[in-house]
Amino acid sequence: MFGEHNWIGKHSPTLYQPIVHTPLIVYHPHQAQAGQRVDALAQMLDLQPTVLECVGLAPAAQTHGRSLVPLITGQGDKQTREVALFGVFGGSVYATDGEWVFVKRPVAPNAPLNWYTRSHFNQWEFGQINDLPVTQQRLAHFKDGRFPAASSGDTLNHGGPSSVAIQPQGAGGPKQVGDELYHVAVDDQQTENLAGQQPERVAHFKQAIAAYLRAIQAPEEQLDRLDLRSAT
Repeated sequence: MFGEHNWIGKHSPTLYQPIVHTPLIVYHPHQAQAGQRVDALAQMLDLQPTVLECVGLAPAAQTHGRSLVPLITGQGDKQTREVALFGVFGGSVYATDGEWVFVKRPVAPNAPLNWYTRSHFNQWEFGQINDLPVTQQRLAHFKDGRFPAASSGDTLNHGGPSSVAIQPQGAGGPKQVGDELYHVAVDDQQTENLAGQQPERVAHFKQAIAAYLRAIQAPEEQLDRLDLRSAT
């Protein structure tokens, strides 16, 4: 961002529209839809199934994204989803239907929060504390579950999954209290938080977030971190 909400850069405590609302530009040499704008929700995770369909391959069954080919060809539904979710590790979860944006804040103390990955990213500085004994204990617990893993060696340098304890959300920038709701169709600068005035819409987005987390079999602890156990 360039000064909006008193912030410079992209690492704002809140992911405002200037950071996350970006157009997806697609070129397909064999389609006649060139130059057209499609008003639909698309996400980065849709790119893999889209490319695979374009080359005649099927995505894996557990793929979370949805092919955008029907939007590119002008055939089929004009929407891939009713609500899109986004966010960053350890932070708020955001939901949008294109007209409204809801910000679901984690509840104090923002826990439990664990890092499940075989990526090298757990060697990067995201504020997490990588602790080898705790990591080995958690890996032993999950080795036969949805996150099959095993600890190898005496360090975390091989990118094994790790348990993390994250510090409270970083200082700096405007402090927000509670969940937020913005009608970005008319308030694209997100200046007026309408969460207190729209309880039914807030409940709708909470239910949508909880339903999606359950549908993709996200770790149940995420429902506790976000206080969404009762959202059905």
